[in-house]
Amino acid sequence: MVELPESIRQQFIDAGWHPGRSVAVPACVPAGHPACEVLAAYGGLIILEREPAEDWEPSQELVFRELHPYPEVAVLWGQLLQTRLVGIASVDNDHGEFYIASDGRCFGSSNMHDAFYFDGETFAEAVEGMLLGRWSRPMLRPDQQSVTLYGKRYTRTSPELYHY
Repeated sequence: MVELPESIRQQFIDAGWHPGRSVAVPACVPAGHPACEVLAAYGGLIILEREPAEDWEPSQELVFRELHPYPEVAVLWGQLLQTRLVGIASVDNDHGEFYIASDGRCFGSSNMHDAFYFDGETFAEAVEGMLLGRWSRPMLRPDQQSVTLYGKRYTRTSPELYHY
């Protein structure tokens, strides 16, 4: 089972999750991929935003469901990361998407602009960061010189970048 950090567990319980919960996983999700376990446990749940902390941005709304990502996201970034990315949730009223890689790392993609970002080494780390308002680490494709995320422009020399 994919464990939830105590800091966000109640939000999942409030959305209808309980230990041992298991729902059908769409057939298009590859067997054995970490997305299977996540979607079996949390598929169909809607985790609502909480009030932001005084010094952070508002947290994200997550809708756990199978995604049909744009090829340039799942295929291109999957090739760059040398993994298979599977979409597991829409974020912030479909303004973004949440992905999990074959090795369990988690990433996000903006549906509003050309940004892709690292959310965490594990599902628990990523979802906790998203719901508690921690900023993700932007990523650059080889053909990009900069990307904007959270209203800030990041370049190849930005220390916040996630290098893959």
